[in-house]
Amino acid sequence: MAAGFDKIAISIPGHADAWFVLTCASGDFDSSPADCLAIGGTLILGRSSGDPTISITQEGTESRIRLIETRLYQWAIEGEVNAASVQSPLEEKRRQRWSVRKRHSRLDSGEFCVVNHLGFSSFKLLDESENTLLELPLEFISQKLDFDTEYRRMTEDIAAFCEQLLLNWSAPTSLRFSSDPATERKLLLEQFLFLRHFLNDERLGLLLEAISRHPHSKLIKQTNWKPAGTARSHDYLGNPSRMLRSWRQHGGRKVPGEVLDVHKEDTHDTPPNQFIKFALTRFRQICLEVTELLPSSTSAREATALVNALDALLARRFFREVSPMRRLPLDNQTLQKREGYREILRAWILTQAATTLDWEGNEDCYQGETRDVATLYEYWIFLQMHKILESINGISKLEGESIHSDDPKEFISESDGQITINLSSGEHSRARFLYSPKETPALIIELHYERTFSHKASATSGASYSRQFRPDYTLSIYPAHLLSEKAAEKAGKIAHLHFDAKYRAQKLTEVFGDDEETDLRSEKAENKVLSSYKRGDLLKMHTYNDALRKTIGSYVLYPGGSESKTALRKFHEISPGVGALVMKPGQDACLDVLKGFLCDVFAHQSSQFTQYRYLSDTNHSIVESKPYRSLEEGGETYQIARRNAPCVLMWLKRKASTLFRENGFAYCHAVPKSDAQKLDLDLSIQTGSEFIPCGCGRGQPLTTLGWRAKITGARFLSKEKLRAYIGKRGLSEQLKPSSVEHYILYEFEEVANFRKFNIGEAHRRHRSGSEYMAVTCTWDEILKAQEE
Repeated sequence: MAAGFDKIAISIPGHADAWFVLTCASGDFDSSPADCLAIGGTLILGRSSGDPTISITQEGTESRIRLIETRLYQWAIEGEVNAASVQSPLEEKRRQRWSVRKRHSRLDSGEFCVVNHLGFSSFKLLDESENTLLELPLEFISQKLDFDTEYRRMTEDIAAFCEQLLLNWSAPTSLRFSSDPATERKLLLEQFLFLRHFLNDERLGLLLEAISRHPHSKLIKQTNWKPAGTARSHDYLGNPSRMLRSWRQHGGRKVPGEVLDVHKEDTHDTPPNQFIKFALTRFRQICLEVTELLPSSTSAREATALVNALDALLARRFFREVSPMRRLPLDNQTLQKREGYREILRAWILTQAATTLDWEGNEDCYQGETRDVATLYEYWIFLQMHKILESINGISKLEGESIHSDDPKEFISESDGQITINLSSGEHSRARFLYSPKETPALIIELHYERTFSHKASATSGASYSRQFRPDYTLSIYPAHLLSEKAAEKAGKIAHLHFDAKYRAQKLTEVFGDDEETDLRSEKAENKVLSSYKRGDLLKMHTYNDALRKTIGSYVLYPGGSESKTALRKFHEISPGVGALVMKPGQDACLDVLKGFLCDVFAHQSSQFTQYRYLSDTNHSIVESKPYRSLEEGGETYQIARRNAPCVLMWLKRKASTLFRENGFAYCHAVPKSDAQKLDLDLSIQTGSEFIPCGCGRGQPLTTLGWRAKITGARFLSKEKLRAYIGKRGLSEQLKPSSVEHYILYEFEEVANFRKFNIGEAHRRHRSGSEYMAVTCTWDEILKAQEE
């Protein structure tokens, strides 16, 4: 239970009317304890507040001061105290603001602020002889996550992932156990993490209750020599010579004086029960070692509580008759299959198997006094995304090492029995999956952590066209038949989906800002003064979409409140777009929303008939060839964007050229001669094709006629249909088609001047009939003819 204050004053032992005053910085700092009231005694005073930034928790006989990360706290010493220095891990500059002020060589006041780190710390006041005047235990909690539930859930989720990895990777007989004390001590906290996650108070009680209800036992025989008249068993009848003795004469016949009496009873002193006692004793030893290694940490308090629970269990009468274990019975069927026994065996295997798990990033999760919660949040999200991908129907993991030397590390790898988790801040790693949904093409999905997109000049690559960028997570998606990302890039069939974790954000407006114009003006003004901008994350998502080629979307993941998903789409489909999704530990609904979103993205990428696919394929076909030839028109020079774009060359009489140019159409022979039926066939061609008329006099070379246009349509039609078309435009007197039965009619617009040059070679190369029939060539051939 915690009481909240905005200011506290703590009496300094041995110094009358001397106080250590601590408050959250806000305006002028009043270091007087006069406005504070006693908290359950006279040694600590507090001032209540509507916004408590300091709380005092009580656990048993221990009191602890809880502070909030990212808040600036000020402290001062009131009264006559000969304090010379202060000692605290908070002095490490990489974690917080820290300053100390002195007056006349005596400690007077200071301030500190912890950023991104949660957990325990301490604060000591020392005199000139370095004797401790006052020691305060501090605990830093988060406003973004509930420290006692969500923060714990985040670390437990990470522990659960490691636990499942160890259990799935190897059978118990293949785990490597270390006997090196130095190695075991190094991995002690990892062992305790698994143990704490698996054996909480509730589960431990349930397991032992299950064992007590149905304990393993065996029937044993005990034999004692007893007088013949008191023996109860009749087993001697089967073997009287061995089980009878002390014969004597009685009434003329021999009778035994003693009988080997056999007594049968159940005993719990069996190998499975011996193992349970051994395992619980080992768990207790791990907890005791944790309390010695970190005597004032959260782990130490949890370990002490677990020790007390284990002591109570081991004191039960059930374990008094169980002797020490002489052999490790891993092959015992009771241990492997019976309820209660198999769970204890599993917990013991996990604590031992910690030596087979290597993770460079684990110190951010559960080692040391404080924990980098922002990095921990990043790791947690990656593991949750990995878990989500594994749970999607039709998805399977792709195992195996990297094929190319420049490939990133695999997220999980194994070598010589050592399992390695390659998840560390600043290091690129990936996990690969195969998505094979029914009735749709299969996809390869690669989940990347901190992938760097460097600058590349290639217009068809998935790299950046400006500077380096490194999203926290990237999903790279491409068709499975292409096998590799490089092949997918070359084919223009790859898509990147980016995510950034924003632990700092609590509300959507903190991520993307507000849409109100007044708020936008105030944000811009604030940015000029404070170098902060609420829309910074939104702008960064847009930057990813723009700067990183082949990107289909960029999204923020943050531990928000009531919002679940905000998606801003560029067009009508799920991608391309930007957005934000809530990822809050302990809220499974958030995982369901992210899973549904990813499933929608994968289904969208599998389809070959989306607007995005049309735009992507068209864009790839346009930019894959670099324009390198120029064209001059009207005194201006410009590049041809698509040098392979089609152009139509048509021979026209020079006197009719002007008439066609003014009316936006022209026609030519479809075939030299035909007896076919009358046709009216629409031959619309790709928008953007060029219409270039050409002509020549008798004995002269074929040249362009000085203009060109954009074709908007083409039709294959009969002579009668063409005459009707010309008649509607009032041009029957000037134009009289009569040579052949079928013609091709081209309609065009955007008429522009065009340089006159010899086009004969290009025309002859593609000519298939008479010179009066149109031919199709490429811009590249036209430009080459112009240069020649």
